[in-house]
Amino acid sequence: LGVRVAIAESFERIHRSNLIGMGILPLQFIEGQNAETLGLDGSETITVAPIDFSAGLPSPAVVKVTAEKPDGSAVTFDATVRIDTPTEGRYYENGGILQYVLRDLITDRALLSPRRCARATGAFCCRLCAFPLLNALKASLRACNAVRLRARDF
Repeated sequence: LGVRVAIAESFERIHRSNLIGMGILPLQFIEGQNAETLGLDGSETITVAPIDFSAGLPSPAVVKVTAEKPDGSAVTFDATVRIDTPTEGRYYENGGILQYVLRDLITDRALLSPRRCARATGAFCCRLCAFPLLNALKASLRACNAVRLRARDF
């Protein structure tokens, strides 16, 4: 769908967490502001000023947002970045929790060392076994002797 940002007056914790897990930036209007007071109707193109997540938490915590209307006029306002923990910051910075987990698996040093694979006698493979889809990846990981999956891993 191409949704990259969700702006709301408030977020329930689970909804905010789900947005971050999908790689969508949750922004909250500053107290006293909302779409109605700013004259927003949903037809605008939203631009968010750059945010640095290198320290885990967003910097700045309050960001400039510009909403450009179809007629060319623009409304600029501040919004609070609702990424509240360093872990959420890492999830968002990686594009969501799935990308974070996969990137973590790929960059894990143990994944780079060759292991004997139970599927091919005498052959070596990495723990990821180069399957393009997640389901194939999970099946491959389960098939390799080098991997001990726990139910909570996936």
